[in-house]
Amino acid sequence: MVESLVGIAVGLLVALAAAGTVQVFTASQRQGMAVGGSAMNAATAMSMIKHDVGAAGLGFFGDGAPMCPRMNLSSGAVALRNASAFSPVVVTRPGGTNYDTLELAFGTQVAAGATVYTEGLSDGTSAYIKTYLPASAPDVVLLAASAAVPVCTVRNVTQVVPSTPTTPQQLVFGSTGLHNSTAVTFSTPPNTEDGGQVALLGNLAINTYAVDASTRTLRRTGLNGTSTTLASDVVAFRVQYGVSATPGDPTLADWINGSDFGLPTIANLSQVRAMRIGLVTRSPQREKVGTDGNCAASTRLPRVFDEEISDPDHATDWACYRYRVATAVVPMRNIALGATGVKP
Repeated sequence: MVESLVGIAVGLLVALAAAGTVQVFTASQRQGMAVGGSAMNAATAMSMIKHDVGAAGLGFFGDGAPMCPRMNLSSGAVALRNASAFSPVVVTRPGGTNYDTLELAFGTQVAAGATVYTEGLSDGTSAYIKTYLPASAPDVVLLAASAAVPVCTVRNVTQVVPSTPTTPQQLVFGSTGLHNSTAVTFSTPPNTEDGGQVALLGNLAINTYAVDASTRTLRRTGLNGTSTTLASDVVAFRVQYGVSATPGDPTLADWINGSDFGLPTIANLSQVRAMRIGLVTRSPQREKVGTDGNCAASTRLPRVFDEEISDPDHATDWACYRYRVATAVVPMRNIALGATGVKP
């Protein structure tokens, strides 16, 4: 009986030790999974942002300058832009010092960087093309008016009328097109030789990256309003323009916050050379206080672009959480190559 009691006592001690080890292992596993998940979120989000930044501006340049200081754009029956100011890249800081909003526009057709001229300005229902354009329904095209009427209009091709020995190719924009509802703000001038330009976009992408401050999630919202969550527990999202000292200068001289640079225009867009993106995420797992009564998960606040970032949700106990800082510098080739001169 004594031997049985001793065996039971030893077994209980081993079980208690094993239970404690399991608890420690489980807690470490949770912390490791949380840190790994935060890193994966940041990597996925940065990958998508870098892709869109690299494509930004494709299809919106011609003759060495931006074609569209203003834009007509509809989606279905909704007029999204009515001759309003437009830039293929816009950085703003609408709310809270930690969160920027990044809007990027580009065509998905590789050949969108090449434009052709029209016979006169389009009235929004069709366009006559001086040279052949390999468009077909339901391709998206960008109609850029002449320099005298600096407004662009986005249209879906619903029919292509081939050229003949005496008539040019005609693109028809019927009522069934997704982007064909908005009325244009210009009409065909008396001189039919005063034409504009057409770029074949393929599809139009206008993606907005913004943080929902209430849920701390970074989302990408497309032109149709569909939103995708890219990262959670976002502490900061910062974007800066990399600019040259003067328009047309090929070198990168400085990094400027979007709020300081303002809305890019034909005058200053040619200074943009790159974008710098910074993303700070927080591990959702709070780590235990040490034996000294203090947390040591983080010994200092995260920094982005040499600026210390405070955690808006954990101003006093931020040391109990781990932070992941992801940064990237992306050259804006379409803008750097497209805005090389002044449009005649």
